[in-house]
Amino acid sequence: MGLYMSMYIGPYAEATASAVEREIAVYGCTNRQCARWKDREGWPLAAAFCATCGSPTGQTTKKSKKHPSPYEALGESERLSPISDDGADGVCYFIPNIRGDGCGERLGGDRGEDHHLDLSDVDRETEMKKFAEQFSEELDALRKVYDVEICWGLQVHWS
Repeated sequence: MGLYMSMYIGPYAEATASAVEREIAVYGCTNRQCARWKDREGWPLAAAFCATCGSPTGQTTKKSKKHPSPYEALGESERLSPISDDGADGVCYFIPNIRGDGCGERLGGDRGEDHHLDLSDVDRETEMKKFAEQFSEELDALRKVYDVEICWGLQVHWS
């Protein structure tokens, strides 16, 4: 297994979202007065009682601020690929996962390939418009969760 650097130049979607407070299921001490009650994640499921207060352990819920998952936002579609797939900072970049008109150019990275691109004739506005048209369904789905802006530029990422 190794790392592979990928480069993409062309139109992409920049999606920004605020963290949303959600209730998540956690396992741990069920006694809200216990000092370990707030530290419920990562407990072994076999622990029947809290080692600090002796209360029974079990599944409870806790509030957690979390940015939306780009995969949840896109649903089943794989036509756009999230670059920063965890969205931990609230920003994700989406590039085309298909080739075609309005999809920019994918470039290999660390495989000894040399690239030269003459970008003097590139009509960025037209490419961004084609991108918005070609991926309108995916962008509409993203807009339900994110503030989406269509941009044009270079994206470099490791996989």
